[in-house]
Amino acid sequence: MNDNTETLQTYPEISADQAFFIARDLVDEELVDAMWRELDGRVDRELIWRTACSVAERYYDASITTYIPIFIRRLTIELLTF
Repeated sequence: MNDNTETLQTYPEISADQAFFIARDLVDEELVDAMWRELDGRVDRELIWRTACSVAERYYDASITTYIPIFIRRLTIELLTF
């Protein structure tokens, strides 16, 4: 796995409940499945989902959310690329 995973940050100012809603709203099964296919099935879907949720935390207070799934996908793929 790429050493970029240590660049993921957690945000203590948001609660676990807020993180759940971020994941639910920004990271869905379709996005995880697309990333899994892009990674040729080499990475477990659970790891993709957890990484994408960690990336999504960066955008919890974004006022414009249109392109956030694209940002989540790009960074998640980058972090999980071997």
